[in-house]
Amino acid sequence: MSAMVKMQETRRVERRVTNWSGVARLGDLVVRGTVRDYTRFGLFFEPEVGWDGWFVQGGGVLDGLEVGDRVDITVMNRRDQPQCHMPATIRWMGASGQHQCQGFGVEFYQGA
Repeated sequence: MSAMVKMQETRRVERRVTNWSGVARLGDLVVRGTVRDYTRFGLFFEPEVGWDGWFVQGGGVLDGLEVGDRVDITVMNRRDQPQCHMPATIRWMGASGQHQCQGFGVEFYQGA
């Protein structure tokens, strides 16, 4: 049994598949993308920019993105206006077999 299958079997709650436009703020960098799935605990974000180990946007590179980094996710409505804002922590980065894309999974931030 593969690690991916085992991970899906041990999830706390089932993920809901979405196709919501969103924005991830990583420090001073703003990355547009798509929220591909979510739970009450977190979500998976696919950036619109390329992925080659690091995110690249307009010729700039976000160096040092790591698991544990804080990120602010804003989901946009159909008129491309902010709908809801969620501070989160990056829990993993890489390929999503379910969505067939690169991105990162976050857990919503619960700290003070």
